[in-house]
Amino acid sequence: MFGSEAPPNLGRAFKNQMSEMFAYHATMMSNTLGTSIVVFTRSGFMAILLSHYRPSCTIFAFTNEQRVG
Repeated sequence: MFGSEAPPNLGRAFKNQMSEMFAYHATMMSNTLGTSIVVFTRSGFMAILLSHYRPSCTIFAFTNEQRVG
């Protein structure tokens, strides 16, 4: 049936949108409360995304992947 198939990148687009939302709101909360941001990441993507919003605090990113360090 026409239009019944989901686009192949739908899950990825949704995940990226959710990541953007979390990064934005974490930055807003941190700026309001005057606290640092702590993020656990496998690839470093979330730490990079957070930095794009330029929070006024320090971002602490932790990973167990040596290649990310």
